Amino acid sequence: MTILVFVNFFMQLAFHMASSVVSRYAVSAGATVVAAGWTFTVFSATSLLVRPFGGRLLDRCVMNHPVYLQLFTVREMLARDYGETLRSVAAMGYDGVELFKDCPYSAAELKQRLDDLGLAAISSHYHGGQLDDLSFIERQVEFNACIGAKYFVCAYADFRNTRAADRLAETLRHVAEICEGAGLELAYHNHFQEYIRVKGGYLLEYLLAQVPTMRLELDVYWATVGGADPYEMMTRNRDCLSLVHARQLESYDTKTECDLQDGVIDFRKVIRLAEAYGAPRFVVEADDCPNAEDSARRAVRYLKSL
Repeated sequence: MTILVFVNFFMQLAFHMASSVVSRYAVSAGATVVAAGWTFTVFSATSLLVRPFGGRLLDRCVMNHPVYLQLFTVREMLARDYGETLRSVAAMGYDGVELFKDCPYSAAELKQRLDDLGLAAISSHYHGGQLDDLSFIERQVEFNACIGAKYFVCAYADFRNTRAADRLAETLRHVAEICEGAGLELAYHNHFQEYIRVKGGYLLEYLLAQVPTMRLELDVYWATVGGADPYEMMTRNRDCLSLVHARQLESYDTKTECDLQDGVIDFRKVIRLAEAYGAPRFVVEADDCPNAEDSARRAVRYLKSL
């Protein structure tokens, strides 16, 4: 009897909160409990929290998937003060970061700073020209392993045909082996030029097939600019999809970036597909924005509201 009263009270409280004047309650149904002929819907305790009324805890209780910031977005802030930039990223509500260049700290010091801020380093970006130097790759893989990163990402490579893709794939297979030895996974981040049509699909998919252990960090903005359907790309490459780069296209005509909530890419659909394919890890990036800090802050709040 006591349990029934408690569940009934909890259900009524959840309903009351969901229908109140505060528009940003997130009430999500959980398990259904049947007892003594009565059926109740039990709500997740964390889903009743309100956002964004201050604090990272409240921000994190709406969307239960991690959101990371590609630090290239705040590169000017990094150049001024790397440590202060990390503190700002944490205050915005991000769960972690994706690195893109050497930082001024040792791996141990960076790991400690990230831990102190409640941030995780999910991955690091390297361009194709760096991958030929295997001694450099070995040092960077060790660095990434020390900071707890999961992915080592080839962020850009300029290839426009299958012959060039074959040459790149040979290098990437070596890099993948080094990564595997350190407990990391190699991933590839696309731009637009990989969306050249070849037999069986796009050039990007041809490259992925040549490096079977390589994962995909799908940039939905660049996929769209390249003429592909980003949702179809997520579905077709679901077996290797691990990360999603969250960037927004203002319109199909201008090909320019804008805030995540303002453009043509449906991020609710992106999130649902990523969930379905076991890759709900989102990395926010903006290459060209008037105020990087404000843009990054709006992006994480928007994603966590969906």
